[in-house]
Amino acid sequence: MKEITRINFAIIGDLAYDQSITPRGSRRVLAGSAYNVAVAAATVAETGTVGVVARVGHDFQEGIGSLHRRGIDIEGILIVPRGKTAVFTITEHEDNTRELQAELGVSEQVNPHIFPESYRTSSWVHLASSHPEKYLRWIPYLRRSLPQSTIISADANDLFIETAIEATVAALKSVDLVFINEAELAAIRARCPDFVLNVPLILKKGNKGASYIDMLCGIEYSVSAPSVEVVDTSGAGDTLAGVFLAEKAKGISDEKALEDGVNTASKTVTNFGVEHINPLV
Repeated sequence: MKEITRINFAIIGDLAYDQSITPRGSRRVLAGSAYNVAVAAATVAETGTVGVVARVGHDFQEGIGSLHRRGIDIEGILIVPRGKTAVFTITEHEDNTRELQAELGVSEQVNPHIFPESYRTSSWVHLASSHPEKYLRWIPYLRRSLPQSTIISADANDLFIETAIEATVAALKSVDLVFINEAELAAIRARCPDFVLNVPLILKKGNKGASYIDMLCGIEYSVSAPSVEVVDTSGAGDTLAGVFLAEKAKGISDEKALEDGVNTASKTVTNFGVEHINPLV
């Protein structure tokens, strides 16, 4: 009898269109944090073991089809009739600072009950980069609904640290693993000098790579990033998380998962969007 494939990595976040404006040019692409994480995860995960949970409008059929063809389960995607999918316009400057204009569409609403029963087998659940208030809606539901052994991770987002610092801190302290970059960590500590995370974190360092840090266990190791020509940095952190978590869900070591995540993120920045890291044949 053929073994039934089960979801072991669930991704919660936005499916969207990104209008990326950079010093190297601009382009509109399929994106959103959940999309980016899923496309990256599909490069290393077995078909049908990764699922996405998101709300989209009727105008995202192309994106849903793209995920499905890459072996991502789409049961957790709710299509809202006559709804409009989110559009994010991200302007990136030469100094790597960013500005965001968001048309949230149907993704503005949070509905934890769209999390499918079949995804409750997940050993890892990731809250992909979004507003921390959304995380705070999801986390209690996930803690009640999933086994205690399920690991919940979340990605910090620099665009909300100034406007939602309390929610940001509360959310990051409520999960089991945090993805955060150096600028985000510095910004949080500037607002909250006593900020300490008692959970492991992946510290993203841009073109310098990333570090895995577990202060309670006294563990820290770093991975350097290969030198590449940068076109668009949007989605790099998402792809690092996607590969790292998909490999962890397969039982791969932290060190190897981080190395593969950094290498994939480095490939991501060489073009717009994320589809070039996992092209459809």
